Amino acid sequence: MLMNECSFISQRIAEVISLGVENDQAITSFEHIPKEFFNDMESSWKGRVKRIHAEEEFANVDRAAEALSTVVIDDFMPIISRVKFVMSSNGSPKGEICYAKDNEAVWFKGKRFTPNVWANTPGEQQIKQLKPAIDSKGRKVGEEWFTTVKVENALNRYHEACDNAKNKVLELLRGLSSELQDKINILVFCSTVLIIAKALFGHVSDARRRGWMIRTISPLSKIEMSEIRALVSRATARSLVLIDEICRGTETAKGTCIAGSIIERLDTVGCLGIISTHLHGIFDLPLSLSNTEFKAMGTEVIDG
Repeated sequence: MLMNECSFISQRIAEVISLGVENDQAITSFEHIPKEFFNDMESSWKGRVKRIHAEEEFANVDRAAEALSTVVIDDFMPIISRVKFVMSSNGSPKGEICYAKDNEAVWFKGKRFTPNVWANTPGEQQIKQLKPAIDSKGRKVGEEWFTTVKVENALNRYHEACDNAKNKVLELLRGLSSELQDKINILVFCSTVLIIAKALFGHVSDARRRGWMIRTISPLSKIEMSEIRALVSRATARSLVLIDEICRGTETAKGTCIAGSIIERLDTVGCLGIISTHLHGIFDLPLSLSNTEFKAMGTEVIDG
C-alpha cells in the first residue's frame, strides 16, 4: 500500500514538475537587451513545471520577447550608432539601452544626442520618435530616460504574456498540491525516511572508505521481546528472573503496558526476581498483583 502510494505521488510530481533536465525553459536572451531584465521577468516561474502543460503561454512569452527585441533594435540602435560617431561642442553625446529595474522596463538612456541642426542624417528619424519615459504613476522618470510608442506597446505585451505564463504555472502547482493534499502524511513520512536513508548511506560509505568495520545490528526491541517471550513462557515458581530496564527503547506508553503485562504474568507464576525500569507509569496501572512489591532507589544523607 505504502509503495503504491509513493509510486503514485512520485509519478504525478514527475509528470508536472520540471526536473531541471529540460532544455526548453532557458531564460530569454537577446543581444541588445540587458540579460538582467529577462532574468527578473522570467526566473520566478520558468523551470517550475514542464513546458508541455503551458505550451501556449510559454510560446506567447517567446514571441513577445522577440517582438520587443525587434522594436528596441529598430527604435534605439540607430541612435546609439549615431552617438558613437557624432561629436558635439557641448560635450560628447551619450546613449545606451538600459534596464530600468524599478519600472521593469527597457529604455534608452542618453544625453546631448539631439542634433543642433536637423539634416536628415542616420538616426535623426528615431530621435524624433523618442518621448520621456514615465513610471506607473504617470510621472517622468528622469531627464535622461526615453522610450517610444512601439517600445512601450511591446513592453506591455511582453509583461502581459509573462503574467499569463506565471498565473498558469501557479494554477498547475496549486492543482497538484490539491490533488496530493490527502496524501501529505505519506509524502512527509517518505521524505523523512529518504533523508535518514541518505544520511545513513553517507555515513556507511564514509566508514567503508576509511576501512572501519561495520557490524550488522539487529533491532534491539525485537531481540528483547524474543528473549522476554522465552523467559515468560518458561518461568516457573522455582525460577529466578532478573530483567534490567524492561522494554527499553520502546515508545513510553506501549512499553509501560507491555512491562505491566509481563510483571503481572510473572506474579501469577510466583517466581522470584528483580525487574528494573524507568517506566514509572507502571505504578499507575490497574495490575492484578499478589506477590509483587514496588521498590524505588533513594538516598540518605548521613552526617551532613
